[in-house]
Amino acid sequence: MMSGYYNVVIRADARFEGKAAPPLRAPARPPVRRAVREDAGVIEAMMRAMAQESPVYRSMKIDDGRLARFIARTIGSKDHAVLLHESADGADGLFIGMLVQQFFTLDSARKSLASARKGASVP
Repeated sequence: MMSGYYNVVIRADARFEGKAAPPLRAPARPPVRRAVREDAGVIEAMMRAMAQESPVYRSMKIDDGRLARFIARTIGSKDHAVLLHESADGADGLFIGMLVQQFFTLDSARKSLASARKGASVP
C-alpha cells in the first residue's frame, strides 16, 4: 500500500513564501499491482514485444502453448511475483520474479543466522 506516499516540497513559489508546500496526495490506485488471470493477454503481448527487441531472442520461434502455460502458471503461483505497472494508457511495464529455495535446510540456516547475529563465527 502507498498510504505513506506523501512528499513535502520547499518551493520558491511566492504563494508559499518559502514554506513547505502541502503534502502531495497518494495516487488513488498504486501504479504497480499484482497480475491476475485476466491480464494474461497483455502480459503475452509485452513478452512477445520484449522478445522482438532482443537481437538474440528475435530469431527464436515462440511456442504459443508453452508461453500461455508459463503465464498462467506464474500468475497462479505463490512462488512467483508477476507485477504490472499501469499508467493512464494501461499496462506499460512487467516484472516476473520467483522465489528459489536454497540448498540449505531451513533449520541450519536459522541457526547460522542466529549465531552470526550474536557475533559468533559461522561454522
